[in-house]
Amino acid sequence: MQGTFSSNVANVPAVAATGTNSAEAIKATSDGVTVIEAVSDASTALLGGTTSGIGVAGNSLGRGIGVLARSDSGTAVNATSGSGVAVLAQSTSNFAVRGECQGYSFGVVGVAPNAGVAAFNPNNEHAAYLASDCCAAWLTGSVMITGSLSKGGGGFKIDHPLDPAGKFLAHSFVESPDMKNFYDGVITADANGEAVVDLPNWFSAVNGELRYQLTPVGGAAPELHIKREIQGNRFVVAGAQAGMKICWQVTGTRRDPWATANRIIVEEDKKADERDCYLHPELHGAALHKSIGSVRHPRPAGALKP
Repeated sequence: MQGTFSSNVANVPAVAATGTNSAEAIKATSDGVTVIEAVSDASTALLGGTTSGIGVAGNSLGRGIGVLARSDSGTAVNATSGSGVAVLAQSTSNFAVRGECQGYSFGVVGVAPNAGVAAFNPNNEHAAYLASDCCAAWLTGSVMITGSLSKGGGGFKIDHPLDPAGKFLAHSFVESPDMKNFYDGVITADANGEAVVDLPNWFSAVNGELRYQLTPVGGAAPELHIKREIQGNRFVVAGAQAGMKICWQVTGTRRDPWATANRIIVEEDKKADERDCYLHPELHGAALHKSIGSVRHPRPAGALKP
């Protein structure tokens, strides 16, 4: 069948095709570029519906495009499902889904009352929920960060050891303007009131600018001191009573290659477009649109509201 088919009657399609007994309603093939081109100046250009199969399927056997959708100002693809998957994308060796924005907006936007975006690893129990109903991100499982991490604060939050079913227990991180490492332990003085503390063989390679603290347990030790500073990853304590227990603490500043190349900038001027804006504007009596997050990630007109 060949020809051009048109309709100028409202709600009457130019071509209507129905397949029964599991047959395709329309099957189109082409050895050129375009298999089917559907254009509409008012409503839906191409609508595929099915009760159990596939509404619209596009396959490219070569390096072409299976389905191409364009829109000058509206929605290029609108997929809706009542209980199933609205869009299913699969790839054996490349991106399953790739979102690009040529302007200054978002490549992919996900909106949901539970989580805007959820990512799962089928090989383990790890998962990530972005823009979830509790916070900006909820991560299940271990997280590896090879770069630096900046935060307003932090700590641990666990089920309370004394009431795990009814309470949480939280502690804050220990913060410092330096890249500090913290080591401690307990030693016992020998008959001469001395003790040797052995540290890991990598200690000196990682730490510099060392600081020491000593605390005697069970009595005073006014002569307690560091007899010899760390050499060969060990130091010597002296001046204690024989058999006295001593708590020791050593802090060092990281000097490994990564830390040396990525020192913390303790005080930093804000960029010109970030001046008069804040990480937490509500704490400084400023409007929410004065957040640095809004400056770095502006929402264009018509985008989602906070």
